[in-house]
Amino acid sequence: MFTKWFQKKATPEWQWYIEQFTPSKMRGRLIKDVPFYVIDVELTGLDAKTDRMLSICSVPVLQHNVLLSKSFDCHVQQTIYNSATAGIHEILPGENPNKLAEQTALKQLLQQVGTGVIVAHFATVERSFLQAALERHGHCSLLNSVVDTAALIGRVSEKYSDSSHCKKEDWQLEAVCRHFGVVLDDAHTACGDAVATALLFVKLLYLLEKRGVTTLEKLL
Repeated sequence: MFTKWFQKKATPEWQWYIEQFTPSKMRGRLIKDVPFYVIDVELTGLDAKTDRMLSICSVPVLQHNVLLSKSFDCHVQQTIYNSATAGIHEILPGENPNKLAEQTALKQLLQQVGTGVIVAHFATVERSFLQAALERHGHCSLLNSVVDTAALIGRVSEKYSDSSHCKKEDWQLEAVCRHFGVVLDDAHTACGDAVATALLFVKLLYLLEKRGVTTLEKLL
């Protein structure tokens, strides 16, 4: 019923995205059989209504393997510019002639992901920007399940299980990677952060499975 409502609302060019979720039995699958896609986006700011995606990277994880050779990454055409965030991601307007239109970038990303599960660190950010882009270009919602690595670490780490033991900066990707012994190269780039998050995610899956979390339903 939920999916049919969106089928009526979505524009025709996005029906392929919606129809692949009918029916979906992903939640009951073993984690080792679920295709995950670790996504990171660089942004002009954190307001999904007024800011935009500048670059996107998606790194597949399957059977505890990070498939770097099958990664998707692109820069996105945007006219919005924020000098405050440009100093962090260093993406400037007109710098890359191979940038994709936002709708094209979104389609290519979701064609890669399919019905797979999206993973991100502080995933509400990625979810909200992908949702906003889908609404702009297709009048439909993001249907993929989403896993937040920031929500998983408290389930495997005593330090993170009690938020009173952590400062705000302890939750940032760089600090979390240090805590779990994951190397983070090219911080504050979509691909650098996506690869590090993928490696972190694999380590978290291993620790969670030792605690009996073997299905996607238990992971979510």
